Amino acid sequence: MSNSVFEYIRQIFTLTEAQQRTQHTVKELQGEVRELTRTMGEQLRRNENTIERLAFEVQRLRDELHYAKQHEADQREKFQLRIENKLLKAGLRLPPANERDKENEE
Repeated sequence: MSNSVFEYIRQIFTLTEAQQRTQHTVKELQGEVRELTRTMGEQLRRNENTIERLAFEVQRLRDELHYAKQHEADQREKFQLRIENKLLKAGLRLPPANERDKENEE
């Protein structure tokens, strides 16, 4: 009987030590989870900042492209007016725009 009492006491100490190790492991894991959560939050904020910068750059490039297209159209119109002006000075006339478009299609 004393042998079984000692065995129970030994099991109690063994279980107590195992429970303490488990608690220690749980606390370490909780710390790691907190650290990972913090790291993920920081990474999310960095990603959000990057996305905002990319959106800004896309908008800037869109505006720049629009400006370039408008500038190009203005330059084409100026060139056309200069050509028409020279032809008028030379006594020639360009056909109306719709006839020119038909000729270009052919």
